[in-house]
Amino acid sequence: MFATPVSAKNSTWVLDETGHLTNATHELVTQYNEQELTQYELKPQIGVEVLNEIPSGYADIDEYRVERFNDLGVGNATHDSGVLLIIAIEDRAFAIETGYGSEAYITDNRSKAILNSMTE
Repeated sequence: MFATPVSAKNSTWVLDETGHLTNATHELVTQYNEQELTQYELKPQIGVEVLNEIPSGYADIDEYRVERFNDLGVGNATHDSGVLLIIAIEDRAFAIETGYGSEAYITDNRSKAILNSMTE
């Protein structure tokens, strides 16, 4: 289990409060952020959070994802090229938030397709 919060500033890319993600998944996300994605002009970054439930004070996962994405600073600030995947196990909710710089690559339709594939 990875108790350290996702933080672009600290190069911590995965938060798994539930223990569902493997070490290999954690390492893969880190490798992509620190090696693979640095080769691209927009310098995109990926954050992943797996929570037991949506934190209190938020109406739903959509409200949480927007605020959380902005708080974390995932993605290159100049290009706003971050992507954040949030899964709330007990709430059976999941969402993807993208920065404006990532929207050309991960459109709303692509995000929906990714989320739909997670339920198959």
